[in-house]
Amino acid sequence: MQLKRYISNWRKWLYFKKRYFLISALLLIFLWLLVNFAKIKNVYCYCDGQVCEEDLCQQAKKTIGKNLITLNKKNLSKELALGRKYQKIDLKNKGLDTLIVEFHSAVDFLVFNSTVMPNKPTLSINSSPVASDSTVFFNKPSVEIADWLKNSQLVSFKIYPDGFFEATSTTSSQIFTATLEKKDFSWYKSAYDLIKIVLSHADISNVYFLDNNVYFAQVGQPDIIINMEYDEQRLIKSLQSLRFITTIKKDPKIIDLRYANPIIR
Repeated sequence: MQLKRYISNWRKWLYFKKRYFLISALLLIFLWLLVNFAKIKNVYCYCDGQVCEEDLCQQAKKTIGKNLITLNKKNLSKELALGRKYQKIDLKNKGLDTLIVEFHSAVDFLVFNSTVMPNKPTLSINSSPVASDSTVFFNKPSVEIADWLKNSQLVSFKIYPDGFFEATSTTSSQIFTATLEKKDFSWYKSAYDLIKIVLSHADISNVYFLDNNVYFAQVGQPDIIINMEYDEQRLIKSLQSLRFITTIKKDPKIIDLRYANPIIR
């Protein structure tokens, strides 16, 4: 009886042992296949819902060939965020061979379409030296600048409140800059601040920076001209009076706020 019991227990132990080894072997094979076949073949990179600029895409694509399962996503996020203003970076898997990288901006930004020009366009408004001369015909500056920019090669940048800027593939912005030379962070910070001030007081459709003069286009209203070297308090006071200023002259084309007193033409 004891021998039979011993044999029965031994068979049970052998049965469970075989199952244990079989399950372990299958698990090891599965893990081996997972490690060796879950390699990144495709990388898709998006910045605020738009396809990222080329240099950022190329940096993200350095992960191609690496294992999607063992990829250190925390370190990768730090590398991709270095020197860029993004609050959050999401790394997502799609299948076993695709990595999706999504960048989310940390702060509000404006997109500028910029060009560096060898010379300034000639505006018809400058042909009339006398502000009160109503007989001289001129177009709205915004219309002439828009026509001139049609033949210019524009590069788009995200501009942040502190003047930090970086290239972007977004081209839907209505803000344009045409300058004689490349501008620095302080210039872009001033440009950002100026736009925010004007947008809080007027319904602006397009903005054109022609070196240090800024032309704000309004639908059905006169253009507003402001110099980059503006007095903020005086500018705000003038902007708050826009509705009254437009009634001083019939069908005005511009409101020039570059001077102590607004000029209406």
